[in-house]
Amino acid sequence: VLALGAVACEDETDYQNNFQGSDTGVDMTPDEGVISLDLDGDGVPVGLDCDDANPRKYPLVAHLGEKREDEESVTIRINQDTEVCPGIYSGFTLELANGVKDIEVLGEGVILDGRVNDVPVHAQAIRLSNADNVAIKGFHIQYYDETTMGPGAVRVMNSKAVQLRDLNISAQKGSWPIRLVDSETTLVENVLTSTRSDRGLRAE
Repeated sequence: VLALGAVACEDETDYQNNFQGSDTGVDMTPDEGVISLDLDGDGVPVGLDCDDANPRKYPLVAHLGEKREDEESVTIRINQDTEVCPGIYSGFTLELANGVKDIEVLGEGVILDGRVNDVPVHAQAIRLSNADNVAIKGFHIQYYDETTMGPGAVRVMNSKAVQLRDLNISAQKGSWPIRLVDSETTLVENVLTSTRSDRGLRAE
């Protein structure tokens, strides 16, 4: 069971390297001994970051986002091209900044698991609003319990030219895997959905 903020950040050649962000210690510079070594400046230190030469590729860790007080979930806001390091992430929501355009968010080998301490959070896995020409690719999403105010494990609102590609979404109970609201020219390609109802995608 992974606690909030825990990640299984795995090298592409070693999928057994599971650890918690709070247990990894801090990478130090040899001379100072007390300063975190973050070569690419993305907020994730060497040893935890799967690619510390690329500021747009990093694991999801709790201190990069905002924790909801009523839930043990963390929202990570994204406003530029981003690649998430392969791994299993519990209780995270990826929220694309309002009005973002012309970006790609990649999650090859990434599992977004909506459970925290075995309890599904009431949140989306990925949501975007007022986006233009945005691509979401490669994520495996499971166990999110949608909110009544924002149904859908993946929710796209008031957007255009959004691409949802190569996703695998297992919705909790009878929840909607994908919900499109007031969005045009949305491409859904090679997306596998699983839910306990007959609903896979709703566009309204």
